[in-house]
Amino acid sequence: MLNFMWKNIAVVFLMMFMCVGANAQVNKNHLKRKYAEVGTYGGVGYYGNAHYAFGVNMQYTWGIGSKKQHSNIGAGVRMQSFFTKDRYYKTSSVELAQLNRGGADTLFFNKIQNNTLNIYLTFQIHIKRGADIYFNTDIGGINFGGRKNGNFVSYETNPDFFTGNPNFPVVYSTQPYAFNLNLANNSYGTIMSEVYGSFSITELLGWRIGAQYYRNEYVTVQEVPYNGKRFSQNNWMATVGLTFNVRQHRTIYDDLR
Repeated sequence: MLNFMWKNIAVVFLMMFMCVGANAQVNKNHLKRKYAEVGTYGGVGYYGNAHYAFGVNMQYTWGIGSKKQHSNIGAGVRMQSFFTKDRYYKTSSVELAQLNRGGADTLFFNKIQNNTLNIYLTFQIHIKRGADIYFNTDIGGINFGGRKNGNFVSYETNPDFFTGNPNFPVVYSTQPYAFNLNLANNSYGTIMSEVYGSFSITELLGWRIGAQYYRNEYVTVQEVPYNGKRFSQNNWMATVGLTFNVRQHRTIYDDLR
């Protein structure tokens, strides 16, 4: 399912850039539909226990096409804080995880808080005035967060990896992976993809509702045998928030052209 989702995202952005190339031949004097928004939002999900996030974003999109511009492309930046507790993070490397016959090894964290600043690409479909659908995915960025101890749990029987006594687990010091880079199934750090609808309340204010797919990763200070240093977890979240149209007066002019 995840491979299918990433392939779909890749196809969307490939089509998006093809449209940009074709659109480069359009008369430079033609008026483009443009949108500039600032937003604030919150997200919540559940996987064994609750996880949630808060964030802010800024984005700018440009119309595609020479006449009726029903779609836009653009970019943005967002800062998001993610919170959860009592979570198992799996070995990030698929190759190393396959060495364990019982499944991927894990690090257990009592509490997680991770802060991320990422740049993202966005694709906008204009339904009608005041109603739009957005698809976006992070390109990369940086993480902020302190060190945490993770309890290592191995599905192998080798005592070097797990003491066998849950009261005395092997503990590794970790920290959020410093840099984020979207490489589909082999991504590094914290990466988020999102789809949401945006609906105007006034010319300035609107609301948004959608879903987020969030990947979060921690790296151990010391390498874990047969697991490397990277441990990650993927989460779904429902999200709702507010948007502010920075180009409110110019957007009205674009719509009436």
